[in-house]
Amino acid sequence: MSHMSDAASARHRCPECGAELAAGQARCWLCARKFSEAENSNPYASPQPVGENNDYQVSLASLFLIMTLSAVGTGLFLVAPGLGVLFAVLSVPALVRTIVAAKQQWRAGAALTIGEKMGVFVVSFFIMVAIGIASSVAFGVACTGGLLLGLGIGVNDPTPAFVLGIGFGLIAAIPFAIWTLLANWPSKVEFAKKSGPGGP
Repeated sequence: MSHMSDAASARHRCPECGAELAAGQARCWLCARKFSEAENSNPYASPQPVGENNDYQVSLASLFLIMTLSAVGTGLFLVAPGLGVLFAVLSVPALVRTIVAAKQQWRAGAALTIGEKMGVFVVSFFIMVAIGIASSVAFGVACTGGLLLGLGIGVNDPTPAFVLGIGFGLIAAIPFAIWTLLANWPSKVEFAKKSGPGGP
């Protein structure tokens, strides 16, 4: 009987997620929250304010979104490998953008619901589609210009003209895609305004 009471007293619960922890454990095994020395010594300590020691948490909704996208991407890849690769290229940056947006909204004090998180992902996915189309257009225009410039130089072999065209296209498309992605990345200021006194 005393052995059971000693084991129970040696354990406490995470103030963030409620998982059972061993005495002296520095990090929660479930939500990865770090504990201060005071929390380790006092199992009845009040929870820390939101935003501290929670930089690496992933919510259950984000985990379900990742699993769903993995299943859809795997299915697409097995049925049509080209579509699967295209889906992965578009959905991975959209998923990262969604997780960043959800984390910043959570830090601002108003966590996104599952529906809002799905909405952010859909918007992010279409932003990636638009960036892909715009980058392809930039590549095509610059590649054509470089190709015509190479052919205009008057070299008999067209290979240098094709290399020049592809080089011009990459030089135009890659910085344009990066700039457009960064311009559409969720910002801390945006979420601070949304969660302010006039926010939801």
